[in-house]
Amino acid sequence: MLKGIEYTQESAYLRGLGKFDEAIDIIENNIENIDISIQSIAWLAAFYAAKEKNDTNIALKYAKLVAKDDPNIPTIKKYLSSQA
Repeated sequence: MLKGIEYTQESAYLRGLGKFDEAIDIIENNIENIDISIQSIAWLAAFYAAKEKNDTNIALKYAKLVAKDDPNIPTIKKYLSSQA
């Protein structure tokens, strides 16, 4: 199992409960404990939580972090182009 995948899963679970701040915090507080190969997935989870929370500034921060690793994720491409 990849190191730290449980944080991404927990973040998704919290997001589903509408606990957006907690979903973001679990990623922020544990990003160093998440395998580098899945950190962009963790940032994507934080992006979705911020977006659903309607926090444009934070969502943009995470979208940019995800785009550094993979600029071709359709959701991220669309979001970043809408913020330009």
